[in-house]
Amino acid sequence: MAITELIAAIELGSSKISGIAGKKNEDDSLQVLAYTKVASSSFIKKGVVYNLEQTSQAIKTIVQELETTLQSKIAKVYVGIGGQSVRTLKNVINRNLGDQQVLISQELVDSVCDENIELPITNGRTILEVSPQEFKIGNDYSIDPVGIAGKQIEGHFMNIVAQETLKQNLEHSFKLAEVEIADLLVSPLATANLLLSQTDKKSGCAFVDFGAETTTVSVYKNELLRFLSVIPLGGANITRDLTSFKIDEERAEHLKLKLADLNYTFNENEEDVEEETCFLDKEKTRKVPLLDINNIIKARAEEIVANVWNQIQLSGYHDELNAGIIITGGASNLVGLKDLIQKTTRINRIKIGDTNKELIHSKIVKELKDQEAPNSLFTLIGLLSMGDMNCAKIEKVTDRKLFEGEEFIEKQEKTPEEIQKEQLLAKKEAEEKELKEKRKREEEEKLKKKKKNKGFLQKSIRKIEQFQKNLFNEDNPTNKD
Repeated sequence: MAITELIAAIELGSSKISGIAGKKNEDDSLQVLAYTKVASSSFIKKGVVYNLEQTSQAIKTIVQELETTLQSKIAKVYVGIGGQSVRTLKNVINRNLGDQQVLISQELVDSVCDENIELPITNGRTILEVSPQEFKIGNDYSIDPVGIAGKQIEGHFMNIVAQETLKQNLEHSFKLAEVEIADLLVSPLATANLLLSQTDKKSGCAFVDFGAETTTVSVYKNELLRFLSVIPLGGANITRDLTSFKIDEERAEHLKLKLADLNYTFNENEEDVEEETCFLDKEKTRKVPLLDINNIIKARAEEIVANVWNQIQLSGYHDELNAGIIITGGASNLVGLKDLIQKTTRINRIKIGDTNKELIHSKIVKELKDQEAPNSLFTLIGLLSMGDMNCAKIEKVTDRKLFEGEEFIEKQEKTPEEIQKEQLLAKKEAEEKELKEKRKREEEEKLKKKKKNKGFLQKSIRKIEQFQKNLFNEDNPTNKD
């Protein structure tokens, strides 16, 4: 029986392209129905699509395997976009309202938000998402300026931008695969929405996603995204470093996962203590000291963590992270990584991100945990949780069916000239339809950005109003002497 209501999502990572399909229950829990993956290290580098043909073939395979598991067709998918060039860029839109004070209207606020979206971005970048910060009227700042009187308004925005080619290559790959994109979602935001609590975002936290070839650093404060940057280093760099022992990457990855311990030490001055060794090959003919393996792993890990700390400091919020640092991603499984981060940053609160969302359909979830490190799947599940559009393909059922041979008879009754004329007309109609659909998609994308911008602003306003209400509630024990 065909599934008529589902959400599907695809993540294009540097080590694998993965796809997932499922449903949302009334309590917002997720029911995972299908999962699959395809290796992508040969055609996606640091989150960027380099070989469009191979990527499109992988996308086709992902969709087909999901459909096979579901026994149902998929019409469209949500797609995560990330990669080396993704970063935040602050922007301020200033409007002088005249010599007399003017009451700020919703139309004026929307106009300021629209101007921010339409502002050209230099260096070949494009805006992927907008995180409104606050509005300044006179000397005062407000999340919701509607109804406030002023002579001037400044809109402060945090734009998430990336190289235009990143988005173009991704979209072109899906076009070649003939798979429709329901929406492009910024992958780091999807992961953060799944793993970070409202308290984490309010108190201030750094969220670090250790990926295969990139590490993403996001900083939140007062429930708003304040900074985002992608470092072109990840767990795959550690794997490649280990190939210096003249072993292939598959063996190096195995040794990394099995032997890595960033706290490992050996005191050669201790008596009666034999140095531990490990075999480099499966045949157990070559071995090296375990300390040498871990020294290489630790050196690269220290470099990655140092870069992470540098980005956190650049955000300007490094001394306001009351919720500490929250880590996720495949490379976050390294033993001793939390200790290394504490030593480098002097921040004691370090924890591995986890979700409170209960994933039903236990068989699928158990298989996922058996196949993958659980925290390497959070971005994909985050994309699934953000989807709100039905991705199932609904087959059209017609009341009238042609009798066998009827279509052939109808065509024979027409002259070749009439048939040719109909074909040309059909071609013209198809071209006009494609042009209209293209214009419609462009308009929908523009409206979608406006809607996200406005929705985010309204959501922020509601959260802050609730926070202020709780803060000044007389029944709140923190307000009593």
